[in-house]
Amino acid sequence: MAIIERKFGEITVNLADILGYHNPGRLGRLITWATRAWREAPCVLSHAGIFVNEGSLQNVNVVESLVPKGICHRRFVTAYDGGENCYILKPLNIMMEDRTAIVNHAYRSIGKPYGYGKAIAGGLDGVLSRLLLQRREVVFFRRLFVNEVFEDCSVMVADCYDKAGLNFGLRDSFVLPDDIWDYALAHPEKYEIIKIVS
Repeated sequence: MAIIERKFGEITVNLADILGYHNPGRLGRLITWATRAWREAPCVLSHAGIFVNEGSLQNVNVVESLVPKGICHRRFVTAYDGGENCYILKPLNIMMEDRTAIVNHAYRSIGKPYGYGKAIAGGLDGVLSRLLLQRREVVFFRRLFVNEVFEDCSVMVADCYDKAGLNFGLRDSFVLPDDIWDYALAHPEKYEIIKIVS
């Protein structure tokens, strides 16, 4: 699937589109290194969120799970100045009531604490995958936190999408930002990926 490049001012966001972010800093590099499986291409995303209204990037908001805030609501243009290192994963062919269900659940999640356990477990599973030379996803450590009520960014996105009967090929509590990316890339009939360029 081709990734479409569009300028900041040319993009219109739909309800429940997914924000993907590649943090080029140390924390982002650590996340993308630790969460990739053995022999997997480098991870692109280190963070994910959900757009909760429609419009131009100047006027939309995102619900996302952040360290240390937990699940919060932020204005996109303020949080991601210019959209550098940002991607928009646009689900195709989903009904408005499903988009509404996703966004309503995102709003209900605001205020939940960040899921440190799930985030650390995801990184440990990536390291374990490389140590064991596994050619598939390892979910050993994430199974320990399957009942944790706190959510990291990708689990929050997966949990919201689950409310519309959609998933990313893994159980909600096992999803990492890279799993969302990989699923969208593997299913061009279900997702369009846009990279924001300046």
